[in-house]
Amino acid sequence: MLEASEAIPLYVDRFILAPERSLYGISIEVTEDRIGLINDITTILRNKGVRILTMYVQVGRNGKGRIIIAMDLTDSNTSINDLAKDIGVVTGLGEVTIIEPVREGFLVDTVSFPVYTGPYRMVFFRDVLLRGLIEGLKERIGIQVAEALLYHIGSEMGRTAAQDHIRMGKALGLKSPAEIVRYITIPTFTAIGFARTELSELKEDVPYYNIRLYNSIECEIGKPKGRPSSHLVRGMMAGALSEIHKTELTAEEKKCIAAGDPYCELEIRPHQSL
Repeated sequence: MLEASEAIPLYVDRFILAPERSLYGISIEVTEDRIGLINDITTILRNKGVRILTMYVQVGRNGKGRIIIAMDLTDSNTSINDLAKDIGVVTGLGEVTIIEPVREGFLVDTVSFPVYTGPYRMVFFRDVLLRGLIEGLKERIGIQVAEALLYHIGSEMGRTAAQDHIRMGKALGLKSPAEIVRYITIPTFTAIGFARTELSELKEDVPYYNIRLYNSIECEIGKPKGRPSSHLVRGMMAGALSEIHKTELTAEEKKCIAAGDPYCELEIRPHQSL
């Protein structure tokens, strides 16, 4: 199992910009999953000289699902329509929907909507938008007020997320709040992209947590500030752990990449002990 500091980046390309390239996408219905299905599709694409840019596969326990492929047909010897027909006759596949480029060299997946993670609808909130939110708030209402507001917004977000973590913990048979934090909150925080998260120290009876955050998106935006810059993320952690432990916890940032440290470090403990 990889440590948080060794995690591998995941690129989710909802749109692809490649001027002067012939970009297309296809959304393929999977009606019956079987061994060799993906190989049959990629063999067709390879034989037609099609370059695969991205491929997403989602198949449920019932064997049904969808495959989304973004492709470059610039050097191919086939048309997108003929390609869709060839793939559509593969055993186990159903309807093939063509995703046309919005302009030559610019492919946007407007077919796959809405977007979900598990049962929950989601949006992609890019770092440039988060930077605009954080820096814009600081300019308009002042640094101290903005940082306090971000912390409290994060706290409410964390509390809401933790309610789902508690339900997941019950489904997995986890017995204590610390188990929920260790096995659900910490890894899912990494999975959704806020930071590569690592539990460094735990004292369950206090409760006390020392959590390391690598590549925190909020603090990467804040570099180089020369001081700790985690407010939204820090609030999320404090709110989530408060909800799970059913006691008010506060998070203090001891190290921060915005201040030149190799990682961000949060100490989370009961409010009155700070």
